[in-house]
Amino acid sequence: MEAYNRGDYVPALRLFRPLAEQGNPKAQDVLGVMYRRGQGVARSPMRAFAWFSSAAARGDAKAKAELRAVSRTMTRDEVSQAREMAQACEASNYRNCEYYQAVNSGVPIGASATPIGFPAGVARIPSRFKTSSRVS
Repeated sequence: MEAYNRGDYVPALRLFRPLAEQGNPKAQDVLGVMYRRGQGVARSPMRAFAWFSSAAARGDAKAKAELRAVSRTMTRDEVSQAREMAQACEASNYRNCEYYQAVNSGVPIGASATPIGFPAGVARIPSRFKTSSRVS
């Protein structure tokens, strides 16, 4: 949490992502906040919604409030897609989520990078799960 608190988001992401993928609701909430604010990752209300949804399902009260707040900034279609994304991620133990090498390889955030966990030639996440570049 020290890295996050001092604004060093990439190391914080490296710490929180594995915990979140193991089902830790506090880590899932932190990732939701990072995606909502664009801290060390490209800003994405849909990914924020997905992480808040996972944490809220595990009883995290803060995540429930964040989930309501972020959903008010999204269209119904985006909320529906975010729910599908969260379900697909959890159902696959987070193997089918779109994570970028920026977290582990130093590729700048926002740069084109290959999603982690997909060997060359393996199908990527369907485009309906990818976020738009909507600015609010």
